[in-house]
Amino acid sequence: MANRFDVIVIGGGHAGIEAAWAAAQLGASTALITFQRDAIGRMSCNPAIGGLGKGHMVREIDALGGLMGLATDSAGIQFRMLNRSKGPAVWAPRAQCDREAYPRIIQELLSQARNLEIIEGSVEEIETEATKPHGATKCEDVPWTPPVKDTAQRAVAHGTVRRGTHPTRCIKTHPTSRY
Repeated sequence: MANRFDVIVIGGGHAGIEAAWAAAQLGASTALITFQRDAIGRMSCNPAIGGLGKGHMVREIDALGGLMGLATDSAGIQFRMLNRSKGPAVWAPRAQCDREAYPRIIQELLSQARNLEIIEGSVEEIETEATKPHGATKCEDVPWTPPVKDTAQRAVAHGTVRRGTHPTRCIKTHPTSRY
């Protein structure tokens, strides 16, 4: 294990996979922390990539060199363009993938990435110094020293669910979790 990581990505879902891959491809020493190594890239009961809401994002990830398009090309079992009877503004590419092949392909690609280490574990707290990310304190054996001192160049992202009718006037806000 490296003595220091430039980037720590928490979670092996679609966003975590792409973030870890991008950081590693840019040369950053990267750790991807996930509960289960074999769950990385696991798909839901409807193993679709793309569609009306996500199709454009999948194309952008693919254009930027992400893994989602590569894995979908290999694991795809049906490729369709949705809404062809309507105007081109609402056409949407969608692929149905093999639920077992997709995560296997993602895991193989990640295991071949230089600068990327996959760690099974959980992060329960992020240590901060005066509201600046400083390190993962309750994550066993994952040393992290922030590589930059300028806080404008550093970010800690986390999922948040906002419930309400207007994005700036939310009725209820709480952090997301998968357990």
